[in-house]
Amino acid sequence: MMINGIQFIQVLLEANGLAAGKDHQFKGRYDAEKNAVIISLEKDEQSALSPQKCTT
Repeated sequence: MMINGIQFIQVLLEANGLAAGKDHQFKGRYDAEKNAVIISLEKDEQSALSPQKCTT
């Protein structure tokens, strides 16, 4: 299975009511065992402080 990173992020943002192409910041953590960054898309986990662009 192949995932196009940009399309995946755009669909993920839009599915959660967030505009693609806008800056968003999410709380997350790095899981070394899975070699992955885990983020939460819960509304209370989002922060409007210091927005950063989501990139892939």
